[in-house]
Amino acid sequence: MTADGDIKTLIAALATTHFYQTYQEVKLLAPKADRDALDAAIQELVGIGIQRELAAETIYKERCIAVDDGDSWAKYMSISGSAEDEHDIITLQYTEEGLLTIDENRDGRAAAFGDDIAIECLATEFKREVFVVQAHGTDAMVDEDNCVFFLPHLPRGEICDVPIFLFMKGTAWCGAGADHYEPLIATVLQHVTPDKAAVVL
Repeated sequence: MTADGDIKTLIAALATTHFYQTYQEVKLLAPKADRDALDAAIQELVGIGIQRELAAETIYKERCIAVDDGDSWAKYMSISGSAEDEHDIITLQYTEEGLLTIDENRDGRAAAFGDDIAIECLATEFKREVFVVQAHGTDAMVDEDNCVFFLPHLPRGEICDVPIFLFMKGTAWCGAGADHYEPLIATVLQHVTPDKAAVVL
């Protein structure tokens, strides 16, 4: 493993390649009873010339519950994707450049996915960033089509050591609990320039 500065340079270079999408998710909770009011507020912003995706981001962030502490995580983890849930899960996906997409979960079927909080706890405990390389498909193997390189899960506090890489294998995008994590050993390839950095995981 290289020094921390070299790792950060490497990660930035990897994010510009064609082999990985790099993003981070923000989870919000929208009360089911408020969905019509939220839609109306979004449409009002669209009516004055704001792009719909940006309008939706603004309204959801202002009026929904951010999943960022113990109480909100408890609410989030209670969501099963059924009509009986009090809240719908809204997912904002960001790249380093800004907003990528919004999953508005119109049918209310999205259920809680608790891995993120567990990984954040690991990051905080070990005072390191944790990167997840995710592979999905029938054989859960890494290839150009099935690999997603996430932005790091950050510790809640000081970063004191080099990042940890985890390989997440699933049988499908809705693996119904079949996801499996393995630690990865990262070895930086030698004799490459920073703009073409590469690492073997």
